[in-house]
Amino acid sequence: MTHPYIWMSKPALWIAFAIITLATLVVGNILQQKGKPLSTQKVPAGILAIEVPWSGEKARAIVEAWGADLVAAAKKQVMVDFLFLLLYPLFFSIACVLLALVLPEKLQLIGLMVSWGVLLAGLLDAIENIAILLMLEGNFATPIPQVATITAAVKFTLVIGAVGFLGIGGIAAIISRLKGL
Repeated sequence: MTHPYIWMSKPALWIAFAIITLATLVVGNILQQKGKPLSTQKVPAGILAIEVPWSGEKARAIVEAWGADLVAAAKKQVMVDFLFLLLYPLFFSIACVLLALVLPEKLQLIGLMVSWGVLLAGLLDAIENIAILLMLEGNFATPIPQVATITAAVKFTLVIGAVGFLGIGGIAAIISRLKGL
């Protein structure tokens, strides 16, 4: 199985990874700062609450609890997230490829599969963001909250899978290196 970056040399892949990592950290920090005011006493989960509301009633309650000022802040955060969703899937995908390339064949195959799959998280995040923007505009009708919840759940599953591979693969790579000493 090949990976999504087969057309890049290994040094170019490492350079791309460094740039994507830096950009992901910068934009992620901006998102975190913009999201702080959205965590309130009535909505302690902040933006995450509107990502997974499931029902129109719950989405309406979140938007009403925020009020106009925080809804405006949430809209700005979602707009920044459109940039973030281009970055973090690439970060995880490239990280999985770079790790997979130093692992034994069976683990390498898993890593390459994850590197492809996690790219889908960006598309799902875009669909989720559109649903969130609709809810922030007062559109709570079915299936908008359900679309946000389902796409968020699948997105988080793909990202958690990538994190899991990086953790397990990283341990396997360290053990392999130690055995080789």
